[in-house]
Amino acid sequence: MASKIVSVNLFVVIMSKLSKPMGDPAFAPFILRVSLGLYLVLAGRLKIDTVQEFVKVVKDVSGFPDHLAIVYATSLPYIQIFAGALLILGLWTTLGALLSSYALITTFLIFAAPTFKADYQKWYGDMTLLKELVVVVASLSILYSGSGAFSFDRLRKSD
Repeated sequence: MASKIVSVNLFVVIMSKLSKPMGDPAFAPFILRVSLGLYLVLAGRLKIDTVQEFVKVVKDVSGFPDHLAIVYATSLPYIQIFAGALLILGLWTTLGALLSSYALITTFLIFAAPTFKADYQKWYGDMTLLKELVVVVASLSILYSGSGAFSFDRLRKSD
């Protein structure tokens, strides 16, 4: 009987420890912010290298008029890189999260719903719908939670 009580008490102690954060909660937005920033910078860089192909893909998939497809497809990589840099640095995090949310939501709406051809896989892989949805939610989470640890925004608040 005593061994059952000890086992139950041990279980309760372990479970109570597992329900608390393992570290400072300020690090969660930091990890999310830097990861999303790196993702955006790399995604933007990939599109800049192949901007003419990307314009063609946007025209084919979106059904946008030519002039709108060109503006969107040529500006998106720069928006992604700029938003990613802001997120990595933690500088003007709200602006970076807004820009990344715009870029990611529009990408989700344009590319997630249609059926993909093989040449679209270069940018968006097989798990597009799920991946883009997770990334959009991460961006909205940063918008809500703020910059977290190790950010210029946090340094400016402490002054």
